[in-house]
Amino acid sequence: MFADDEPPSYDHEECVSSPTYSTYAGTDERVIRSQPRRLTGCPACEWTFNSKHMKINMGPRVWGLHAPSYGLNGKVEGSIKFSGDRDSVERVTATVRV
Repeated sequence: MFADDEPPSYDHEECVSSPTYSTYAGTDERVIRSQPRRLTGCPACEWTFNSKHMKINMGPRVWGLHAPSYGLNGKVEGSIKFSGDRDSVERVTATVRV
């Protein structure tokens, strides 16, 4: 530990200015999109899960992840489609757990 539990001092002899900012990304920079591009008719662009009796769509794939992910207060926009004999269905219950 340091004497008297104080951190070491840091001296900066040179003055470092803030970087220049631009509204456009340079050739060596990347842009993070706040909204993903919405593609239609692209099965690989959405989180879909299929079973014998239903197809669940949990919305667009974002951030290149391997599982659905939603930010704080995020909204899941998707659908559940049932297949088979619709006349025999009495009730459907969907539960979302966080």
